[in-house]
Amino acid sequence: MEHATKSRRRRFTIEERARYVELYWGSGLTKRAFARRHGFHEVTLHHWLRRGKRGDTSHPPAFQEMGLPALASGWATEIALGQEILIRLAATPAPEFIAQVIRQLRPPC
Repeated sequence: MEHATKSRRRRFTIEERARYVELYWGSGLTKRAFARRHGFHEVTLHHWLRRGKRGDTSHPPAFQEMGLPALASGWATEIALGQEILIRLAATPAPEFIAQVIRQLRPPC
């Protein structure tokens, strides 16, 4: 009896995914051609591209401006939201400011 071996899927870091998405947008290749060239499946790239879109059909934004109140100078605060988001602030903000930042960065469930 032959045992089928199950191959393990490669895990990509957030940084790797972002780099591949940026490379794809500048490549001029189809999703299939780009994914094959870089050694992963077309569906993987498709999911990464869908996650990055926020209503933009041409290119997901690399930066989104947030309107938040200005703070006084002086290094004081660091806000970490999982492993993906790290914010360092020059002063100790009011709790309302921190709540506003978190609401802006975490999409509603």
